Amino acid sequence: MTLLERIRDFSVFPGLWHKQVDHLRRAAANGDVDVVVAILRGRTPADPAKAQHTSALQMACRFGHLEAAKALLEKGADVNRIAPDGTALMEAAAAGREDIARLLLDSKADPCIGVDGDLPAHRAARFGHAAVLRLLDAQQGAAAGTLRAPNAEGRTPLMVACCMRDGGAEAAELLLARGADPCGADAAGNTCLHIAALAGNAELARLLLAAPGVRALASAPNARGRTPLHLAAAFGGEAAARELIAAGADARAADADGATPLHALAKSLMVSADSAAAVAELMLQRGADAGARDGQGRTALDYASLLPLRRVLGGGGPSTSSGAEEEGRRPAAVSRKEGVNASLRDVLQAEAAAAAAAGAATPSPADAFLLKEALRTRTSEEPEGWKLGSEVSTTQ
Repeated sequence: MTLLERIRDFSVFPGLWHKQVDHLRRAAANGDVDVVVAILRGRTPADPAKAQHTSALQMACRFGHLEAAKALLEKGADVNRIAPDGTALMEAAAAGREDIARLLLDSKADPCIGVDGDLPAHRAARFGHAAVLRLLDAQQGAAAGTLRAPNAEGRTPLMVACCMRDGGAEAAELLLARGADPCGADAAGNTCLHIAALAGNAELARLLLAAPGVRALASAPNARGRTPLHLAAAFGGEAAARELIAAGADARAADADGATPLHALAKSLMVSADSAAAVAELMLQRGADAGARDGQGRTALDYASLLPLRRVLGGGGPSTSSGAEEEGRRPAAVSRKEGVNASLRDVLQAEAAAAAAAGAATPSPADAFLLKEALRTRTSEEPEGWKLGSEVSTTQ
């Protein structure tokens, strides 16, 4: 073996082999086809040896580089290789690249292969990529059923599509037209309507409510007793809440903790003052009981901090007394601990009220979520938060 052959023999220089594989992945991610081809001319394999490593083909698909994907497939890249993040087809589906997905399917990619039950159809639905869903729908045999298949959490592509905060109607319409069940529930008892309400997506809520049988689920509880209206109220979905109430959602329904949608609205830090007041007024018009007490013996007014909401609920100014008081505790202090925890809540509530009074814009969903999570951490209020289920995150 000559010196050049020994240098090319990566079993002699394993460090060089790993470096070349890294260069190949980087070039594929950047769409640098010339570099990809040059590296593959040597003895660098198209796929990494370890299963936990993402392949160059997966990187090319993730970042939408069609020509790089073609070059890798021509050199024998495994089109169905599974990495922790999924397959190449799952990457193309998430990116919404119909052209790359078509290339992979023509190269014998299997749309029935996924990770933790998530299939390419779930990834396409999660980001509202209707074109990729149409392409997957055109597949024959078992692949044709992937548009209705549940993942490990019991969520179908339609349920996943309902996670979108904005848009998603085209993907949802396609899935419904292909036989997706709008009335089914996931492992935590959440229907598509629960999920759309949590996302605050009024367009999807309206679309779902027009589907057969869904209006009857407007007040359906999940495993924790929470209805879609609870979730819309808790996460600032004013428009979604209006759609649900118009469809007959029960504004008096109590969850497993005895909390009504009014309680959820009053405790939320993710709604503006005007929005909270408007939704509360609408709930009261539909029969919500402002005096209803939850499992802690508190009313929605006890939790309310924003002045417009307090006025709608019947409390003009800051709360000073209530049947919920225990040993002199202030009912507005929702936290179960005193000292720094109560102080933190006071500060956050004061800032929220001041921002609303000054006409400040509603905080972004990300900022509001971080604020609420910080508050939960410091006060130990509902350690599980308002998660849909034990395995389902509230993030979007």
